[in-house]
Amino acid sequence: MYTKQLNDLERQKRRRRWFLAGAAGSALLIIFDTQFRFYYETVLGLDALLAASMWSIYSVWNAVNDPIYGFISDRTKSRFGRRKPYMILGAIPFGLTFFFMFVPLVDLVNASQSTIAAYYLIILLLYDGFYALVYSNYMALIPETFRGQDELRRFNLSRLTIATLLSMVLTVVIPFLRITVGDTVNMFWIGLIPGIFMPVFILLASYGTHENPAYQKTFNTKVVTSLKQAFQNKPFLGWISYHSMYNIGKYLMTSNVAILAYYSIVVGSLFGMGFESLMVPVVFIVVVAMYPLWNVLFKKVTKDWTNVVCLILAMISCLMLQFSNTIYLAIGAAALMGFAQSGYSLSHDLYNARQLDYHYSKTGQRAEGSYNGIGASINSLVNMLGPWIIVVIYAIGKHTTGTDPVDMTQSALMAVRSVSGFGAALFFGVAAILATFAFKLRGDVWKNVEAAALAKDEELKNLEQQQTAL
Repeated sequence: MYTKQLNDLERQKRRRRWFLAGAAGSALLIIFDTQFRFYYETVLGLDALLAASMWSIYSVWNAVNDPIYGFISDRTKSRFGRRKPYMILGAIPFGLTFFFMFVPLVDLVNASQSTIAAYYLIILLLYDGFYALVYSNYMALIPETFRGQDELRRFNLSRLTIATLLSMVLTVVIPFLRITVGDTVNMFWIGLIPGIFMPVFILLASYGTHENPAYQKTFNTKVVTSLKQAFQNKPFLGWISYHSMYNIGKYLMTSNVAILAYYSIVVGSLFGMGFESLMVPVVFIVVVAMYPLWNVLFKKVTKDWTNVVCLILAMISCLMLQFSNTIYLAIGAAALMGFAQSGYSLSHDLYNARQLDYHYSKTGQRAEGSYNGIGASINSLVNMLGPWIIVVIYAIGKHTTGTDPVDMTQSALMAVRSVSGFGAALFFGVAAILATFAFKLRGDVWKNVEAAALAKDEELKNLEQQQTAL
């Protein structure tokens, strides 16, 4: 890891702050993924078609602003670095927008569909703007700071373990933080707790971050050239093709968790609204338990094929959930998903770093901001499919958002289940096929790229030393 000359104790403290910021970001995404649709569609009753329309507008906005942030970040010249200033700038507004996402500034309980839809869109645009400002720069720093697959894997193991434990605690607690007043579910604490802690962790991580100044000094690529280089980078295109399909599957799976828990026959009739307090933590428990195993498997057995294996397992898990008729089979499906997600999460940043190092080995410039922005843009446009898939499935099953569980028909219940079942399984399966045939940085090809990238690091280090000596 690149740092200034620090003693071991100070270096460990700064790494812990870095882990906490990443863990907090992952936990916040868990809350957003599982509670946002539940609150606006199930609690407030926003029509699924309106929600999909607003989500599409948000996705287009996301597709535009992410590359802009990335291009600006890569080209920033500052004594504080290229990434750190934006993390500091966005921290507090980010926390505020998350709070107001679940604690609206206007009365939405008695509002019209158009008012709910307008607020839904505005808060999404603000949330994404500040999220991208903070975490696109945080994620850009990971492969820049932790060089080599072994160091990056060790960092990810620590970061993801902390993130998963925090997410597990939050997921257990969240249903109890929903305060029911009359017929209304109040999400005050769900918005407040992350809204306070997120800025704190981000600012702490920023305080402990030192960027490699050589990357800033040597970057001189024009925006048009960056775009051209990205779309000529075949490993990047292979990576983004399967990862975007994975993200649709993940969206269908995670955004539907609380809704599935509220409506499903097994869940709704036996456990009520808080069932996700049991099933979802099973995923997290298995994830934490399997990280050390996947760490070994990645090093010795599945190194170049971990993504494919995990995507196939995720697909099987969704099919199990689709056909589960007992609580035990549902928990088994959740456990298998946990095993798949632990491997995919651990390997994701490693495979992402490979295509970034491929660019670095060819050009001698670190362009994480541009690549993360372009990748996020492509993901956003592809992910517009997610809400529309839900609209179609709901229409087939004749399910209306906001319906009371006692009024649900068999076909409507099956529609809710099919979002996380057949729907998610389809996209995990497509992702597995693309990961098998489209992603090429494996074996000797990857070893040569890694060696070339590390050699570039040595060149920059020697150049920096020569300039310092002068």
